[in-house]
Amino acid sequence: MTSVPHIRDAVEQLAARNALIVTARDIRQLGFHESSLRQYARRHDDLLPLGHGVYQYFGLEEAQPQAYHDAEAVAALAIAGDNSYLAGSAVLNFYDLAYANPDQIRVKTQRRNRRQMPSWIQLEHVTRPEPTDQVRQVRLQKLPSALLEANDIRKDYRLEAVEVAKSQGLLESRLAAHLLSQLESR
Repeated sequence: MTSVPHIRDAVEQLAARNALIVTARDIRQLGFHESSLRQYARRHDDLLPLGHGVYQYFGLEEAQPQAYHDAEAVAALAIAGDNSYLAGSAVLNFYDLAYANPDQIRVKTQRRNRRQMPSWIQLEHVTRPEPTDQVRQVRLQKLPSALLEANDIRKDYRLEAVEVAKSQGLLESRLAAHLLSQLESR
């Protein structure tokens, strides 16, 4: 027996707490079958399938603007699986640094993933985990590592991003100075 009587209520509840993203796993935990989520998505235009049992909900009237910003990142991590995290320019995009707007969201994971990823996700298999941060339900590569790895973003933008991150309190002064010297030497 479910605590939420209708699938629509379950979808709204999950979307409100998970940056507008609803997964088949979350629906199963509420006692609904995954097929009921697929049927709901086919019948209603407010639930968009993103791939591999992950959906984005657009029917939430009181959604916070931050939820729309985080939705793509949360969806990419849900599709990539457990223990995955954003990396490189995707981290800079998350923090709104360096004019980052990558075509693909770069995700690192330790799990071998044999299924086909959507074209907007670039999945990278790593053997050793690296330290990550958790911000608003999103696991991220540490900002200094992301700044050094984001080679798809111009160097002058990354240098400016270090200064902006320092002014926003995301980086300490000594670390920012070290990053600036490393980026300038590249």
